[in-house]
Amino acid sequence: MNKYHIPVPKGAVFRSAEEAAATVTSYPVMVKAQILSGHRGKRGGIKLASNREELQNTINSILGIKFGDYKIII
Repeated sequence: MNKYHIPVPKGAVFRSAEEAAATVTSYPVMVKAQILSGHRGKRGGIKLASNREELQNTINSILGIKFGDYKIII
């Protein structure tokens, strides 16, 4: 996308809700389960967080969701 000058939001991968809350400085953010599966949003794997507390709660709510044969874990 960068090659064609299409803007792409910044992203990062975190291993825990605490790590994300300590690193993220700008809100709102989208929290996405990183799994090869369609319909992540419909299954609750993509959510908006508006502040630090909501970010931690959102990450914790995504952990443990099953996507077919996969379960979101850390």
